[in-house]
Amino acid sequence: NNISHTVRIGLIVDAGSGCYKLTALGQAFANGEISLDDIIKRQMLRYSCVLERGRTDMMFPYRMCLKLFADHGIDSLSFLEYAFCIYTIQGSTPEEITQAAEDIKYLNAVYPNLVSVNMANRAEILAELNDAFGSSISEQDVWGSRATTVRNQFGYLRGHLAFFDDVFVVNGQTLVLKDGGRERIKYLLNLDSGIEGLSETEYRKCYNDLKR
Repeated sequence: NNISHTVRIGLIVDAGSGCYKLTALGQAFANGEISLDDIIKRQMLRYSCVLERGRTDMMFPYRMCLKLFADHGIDSLSFLEYAFCIYTIQGSTPEEITQAAEDIKYLNAVYPNLVSVNMANRAEILAELNDAFGSSISEQDVWGSRATTVRNQFGYLRGHLAFFDDVFVVNGQTLVLKDGGRERIKYLLNLDSGIEGLSETEYRKCYNDLKR
């Protein structure tokens, strides 16, 4: 796990024969030129699902969520908004991000009190929601007390984005945009603005590089 996480964050790469070597980013970290917090923030802005074993898609989940806040007037992200409007997204194109933002606004307008729905109505309302959003969220996901995959995924996302503590604050279970956060996000996204247009080979090289 330690090796896989270190590879995933871009500090080492597989050198073959069971050996690994430091990347330019890893060497800078080893030399004390960059802090771990700054690496985590930097790599979130660069991270694509293609880095995961078995994935071939160039979806940028963190950039996608940040663009929701920066460009579409989203001020906070709750678990239910994530579960129905983001969790099932397969890409991070402008069209998909716009659709997610519209879905969030629709969810809040039509189902403003979803958490407190009467138990007798839950199955019917959940079926409506899953049909509307093309999802397969369960009653346990929405109203249960146990951890589920979608709950865990939201917790990871919320916790990771909260590293940008000049942008977000966590209020209860909700990720909330701070005053001035929208402009800060636009600045951060611009630091690696061309990364989403790279080929996979170019992307992998850029991901591990110290330069921007």
